[in-house]
Amino acid sequence: MRWNIWVLWGVVSLCLHVSLVAAAMLYTPEKSITPEPISVQMISFAADEPAGEPQPVVEEETPPEPEPVMEPEPEPEPIPDVKPVIEKPIEKKPEPKPKPKPKPVEKPKPKPPIEQSKSLAMNKGQDLSNLNPSAKPSDKGAEKPIHSTSEGKGKVPNALRQGLPEYPSRAKAVGIEGSVKVRFDIDADGRVDNVEILSATPKNVFERDVKRAMRQWRYEKIAYKGKVIIIEFNMSGVSAS
Repeated sequence: MRWNIWVLWGVVSLCLHVSLVAAAMLYTPEKSITPEPISVQMISFAADEPAGEPQPVVEEETPPEPEPVMEPEPEPEPIPDVKPVIEKPIEKKPEPKPKPKPKPVEKPKPKPPIEQSKSLAMNKGQDLSNLNPSAKPSDKGAEKPIHSTSEGKGKVPNALRQGLPEYPSRAKAVGIEGSVKVRFDIDADGRVDNVEILSATPKNVFERDVKRAMRQWRYEKIAYKGKVIIIEFNMSGVSAS
């Protein structure tokens, strides 16, 4: 291949020189010009060295492409169990009802004075003051002979001191009237014992004052059971029967 290339170049160079010589011969100048001698130089090409045996082309071994490493797919994260939030209905609190205004308490008109029942002495109609003239009247009320019924047997002891209870101030201010029926025993010393409220109208108004007054009562020293009396509370005063 190299030898053919050098021959080709030599032919081309020769053709160029021949064309130049031909052009110079055909050109006739008006003035005679002495032609100058043309010097032709022969170029000898060195023979190509015999090509040796072609060396085998060693193909570079391309390293095998590494096998793609299969990355494990990431496991999906477990979805947490989210319980649905159930909105509870808002309970509306009932509006407080307006409290009714208390009605004014009408004070009952005082009843006309009732004649107090005449008390009879248990001992042949004699007055208690005559039986015990030295007894002093109680501060809580005027001592009056009280007619009483008895459920026991034997002689009923006479009252030596039997003051009436006071009218409760609150009940009197409002105008409340009522009565208390009480049963009690008399011991051998003439003192009141085993007091029992049989009835009271109205309840829890006059009972306390009745019991307080009965603690001061004194009778003859004769034991007796089941004595019953009724104490009435009126706006005109307190009486017993």
